[in-house]
Amino acid sequence: MLKNNRSRLFGFVGFKTEQMAQAALKYFHNSYLHTSKLQVDFAKPQDDETLDRPWSKHSEGSSAFARRNPTKIDVSKGKKRDVKSDLVTKEVEDKKRRFREFL
Repeated sequence: MLKNNRSRLFGFVGFKTEQMAQAALKYFHNSYLHTSKLQVDFAKPQDDETLDRPWSKHSEGSSAFARRNPTKIDVSKGKKRDVKSDLVTKEVEDKKRRFREFL
């Protein structure tokens, strides 16, 4: 994955069996490739409950994002609703659907 023609230093690898994937995780997790430490984990769906909560001010779902974007708060809480955020939500859901198909 590239950003501004520089590697973002992550990737995805597929295996034929779960045993092969487990062995690769055990072998490569916390090892080094040149000067980069590898952190290996299994892919999870974007809405998986075990994923860490986002922390960035740019990530929806973080408290910092909610403070910076008060009009993008959920309607179910009785707050304002932004039409633009509805379009973004549809785009995100479409990306999630395509990612699940890819997996």
